[in-house]
Amino acid sequence: MAGLGIIVPGDFGNTGWATGAAKARQDFVSGADRAFVFDARVAASLFQDRDGEVPVTDVGQPVRRIKDRSGQGRDAVLGVAATGIPTWQSDGDRYWIDIPLDARFEIANPIRHNDFTFIAGLRLTGVSGGSTYGIVSQDGISSNSFLALQISRVDGNLAVNLDISTGYELTGAPLALNADVVVSARRDVANVAARCRVNGGGQAENTSFTGVNFADDQTPTRLFGTAAQSTSGRLYYAAYVRGVRDEDALEAVAAQRAGVALV
Repeated sequence: MAGLGIIVPGDFGNTGWATGAAKARQDFVSGADRAFVFDARVAASLFQDRDGEVPVTDVGQPVRRIKDRSGQGRDAVLGVAATGIPTWQSDGDRYWIDIPLDARFEIANPIRHNDFTFIAGLRLTGVSGGSTYGIVSQDGISSNSFLALQISRVDGNLAVNLDISTGYELTGAPLALNADVVVSARRDVANVAARCRVNGGGQAENTSFTGVNFADDQTPTRLFGTAAQSTSGRLYYAAYVRGVRDEDALEAVAAQRAGVALV
């Protein structure tokens, strides 16, 4: 039939089925109503402008928009008020987005406070103020009073907010600054089970948080910062799904992107 085309979202083998990183990505986001996947290695997913009209074609160019590879179109866009300008960088083997201070990305991914799984390959290098390094966050009913999502480095460790109030109910393994790492966090409301880990190890768990959900969607999701501060560093890979998923396969993808050996 003339004019009929098929678009396939990923890397496909001789069989026509997704394999490797593409299959891990598809399995991770399958069936979710909220998800995003960002891969700094894929230049075709990066744009110099917020509108996504000027592609990134070379290392050193600015990155103001990251195309979502989940299939949901939840692109990460540099905040309009940002003063820092992220850039695409490489050491020849790895590729990343270098994010300076005051360069938070925002994702049109408003979520209720419920199940989630988050995985990222990254490096944290600095913070605009205080000792909390925001990795991914979303305000809830009231800014800095109710949080729908908050995963950070707190007092040197990976920390995850599990309840709707401020604070972190789950503290994980040490999370070094100026080092490439893979972080993951998972929250299962129905089974009151949450866990997080760094580089696939040092797993910490919490089975006593309050399983509360918001009634309405809230603000955009922030990447590399919170409402109160911004974080600097490198982003190799990041994936979120509103749902409970096994972390192993996508942790392996993030580790490959960041050049990290999992425990």
